[in-house]
Amino acid sequence: MLPVIARIRREIALPMSIDTTKPEVARQAAALGVEVVNDIWGLQGDHDMARVVAETQTAVIVMHNRAKLDASLDIFDDFRRFFDVSLALAERAGIARDLILLDPGIGFGKTLQQNLDAIWRLDRLAEYGLPVVLGLSRKSFIGMVLGADVDHRLTGTIVSNVVGLMRGASVLRVHDLSEHREAIALFSALKGSSHD
Repeated sequence: MLPVIARIRREIALPMSIDTTKPEVARQAAALGVEVVNDIWGLQGDHDMARVVAETQTAVIVMHNRAKLDASLDIFDDFRRFFDVSLALAERAGIARDLILLDPGIGFGKTLQQNLDAIWRLDRLAEYGLPVVLGLSRKSFIGMVLGADVDHRLTGTIVSNVVGLMRGASVLRVHDLSEHREAIALFSALKGSSHD
């Protein structure tokens, strides 16, 4: 991975992120110029991750995750419990609050209904005052709703992402960049025309 990161960094000046739960990988990636660490266990998988993020001064995407499905729980109660722990770890490690983003972890340890609820009521995460990231591209919940295989989920992905933007998402992680640029341009124009 590291030689690939080094080559990309030499050729592309855009910000880079790395998905990892391993503190040493995060440290070495940061040394090569990666600016964002995406931790799918929200700093809770390995507590050294919070220390490494603080030391390297990278931004961190704190993603909600669950080891197993539990259809009986209120997903927003679970978000609160999880993010409160993650943010306490971040604070103790000295991670600057303005370098933290939250990700509801759509598709990670959640039922179909919990995924749908999390997107539709994403604005409930606004209480943390942190940017919210959504990564929805071609996720299985879209396939479940539409009966579509992974290669036929673009429309569902765009619709879901636009709803996420309406509900307060700040960052979208997408596979189909040009189609999302068009969708976001139209969304922004419509939002900009509002006088509410």
